[in-house]
Amino acid sequence: MTAFRQSALPQSDLLLAHAGGLRRLARALVHDAEDAEDALQETYALALERAPDRLERPGAWLRQVLRSVVHKRLRSSGRRRVRELAVARAERTGDTLDLVARGELLQRVVDAVQALEPQLREVVLLRHFEGLPPR
Repeated sequence: MTAFRQSALPQSDLLLAHAGGLRRLARALVHDAEDAEDALQETYALALERAPDRLERPGAWLRQVLRSVVHKRLRSSGRRRVRELAVARAERTGDTLDLVARGELLQRVVDAVQALEPQLREVVLLRHFEGLPPR
């Protein structure tokens, strides 16, 4: 783990000093509180692991690390969405549309049977729902 030589503060204190500004920036970039916190935590981890030995403007460097983290997360999320859509079963959409169409057709048939005179309605119901022969 490297230290910020230009700062008199230890790394953790330096991160805490910039935490408020980084949190505001993360929320402005991501627009979702949980995703912003995730990006912020990843930024802190990277800062603790990979901070350069000499850092004149630690706040600016931390903001750039945060922007890079957010950019990487958004790009990764976009790629994941594309992959998920590509492998989604296209036939599921077709099946759903067919099912909806069949449901609408069934509703029209029910409405038509309900509109019949009572004797004719009874014949249709006995034939198709009770399984009686056409005679």
